Amino acid sequence: MRYGDILVAVNGLPTPDWASYIEAKAAKRGEMKVELFRAGETLTFEFALPTQNEPVDPALLLDELIESGLMPLMMSDQHRPEPEPS
Repeated sequence: MRYGDILVAVNGLPTPDWASYIEAKAAKRGEMKVELFRAGETLTFEFALPTQNEPVDPALLLDELIESGLMPLMMSDQHRPEPEPS
């Protein structure tokens, strides 16, 4: 997903709110089908999820997100929050 995408459905179930998303995600184990609206188009993605027996390596996941361009390496000054006055 990218900034600005609208999540329409997960595993064939509409996701109008966070609770619906969690319920839809739990509907299938080991895989996920996601429909989202991006730039005037509806896109569908299907991918495998790790089973509960497969540990997730946070550092490896972060590297994959950075390499794929889904997560920037550093926040630019333009998007960095302003420090609160003391």
